[in-house]
Amino acid sequence: MIDIHSLVHITKIPNFEVVKTNTLAAIDSMSRYSIEGFGQKLCNTDWHISPEINRPYWSIISLEINRHNQLLKEKLNLHSVNTGKVWHQQYETGDYHSWHTHNGSIYSNVMYIELGDDSPKTSFSYMGDEYTVDVNEGDIITFPSFLAHGSKPNTGARKTVIGFNTDIEDSREF
Repeated sequence: MIDIHSLVHITKIPNFEVVKTNTLAAIDSMSRYSIEGFGQKLCNTDWHISPEINRPYWSIISLEINRHNQLLKEKLNLHSVNTGKVWHQQYETGDYHSWHTHNGSIYSNVMYIELGDDSPKTSFSYMGDEYTVDVNEGDIITFPSFLAHGSKPNTGARKTVIGFNTDIEDSREF
């Protein structure tokens, strides 16, 4: 059995209540799109929208994501950490996202905007074992994109996350 914490990096967003309020207002200003099928049921997401289309919450969360990426860069001694696709997902009671991976990126990330006490945290599956990491609202987690993860059916209040992918560059010499 592995220590899943060795694969997951967590940072906390400072002044999170302001970020939360503004991010939720920005998401609420967007068109709603629900999805059911292909191993997921989500009451609202913008995953399907082209990355070139402006997301009103980006101006609110971009500083937090860039700060998180800088901490990840320093922790892993990397040359650069670059944000790829960004999207939001909201889960009402019964909503879920089955096991999946993020092909085409090095790391996957989840920013927890709303996470009630009874809302499921991200689950991970690795070599036949299942894990969870203790996270709270205002946390951002990063993990290798090959690591299967998902969100079990929500039994709590609405859960809102921002997902995003990152790529890295390591140009150190031997």
